[in-house]
Amino acid sequence: MTWYNVYIGSLEDPDFQWEGGDPSGNIPHPLTPEFPDPWKDFFEVVRRIEAGIYEGKRVDFDGWVAKLDKQQIQDFLDDRCAAAPGRSSSERTAELRKAIDALDPNKLYALVAAAT
Repeated sequence: MTWYNVYIGSLEDPDFQWEGGDPSGNIPHPLTPEFPDPWKDFFEVVRRIEAGIYEGKRVDFDGWVAKLDKQQIQDFLDDRCAAAPGRSSSERTAELRKAIDALDPNKLYALVAAAT
């Protein structure tokens, strides 16, 4: 069975390489809790990368990374909550919003979509 994960990681993670990384395990480690609906969110991240909406690419056999700033991450979460009524009030969403609020607005982060 495949497990899907979507979370925010650091583009500066020493175990991650944007260019030329090993295609097995080359994704940043999580800085935040996972997004509330990882299966649907996974495919939405991939869709936005492939459509050119986000600067990103496949960096691992089953991992994609988009380079986003804090506002873009908040907008993505807002979009996903609007797509699934009830998600906004979940405990997981509240934890994720708190983690996103703590991000530096002047940095880019990795929006990671990974399947294991």
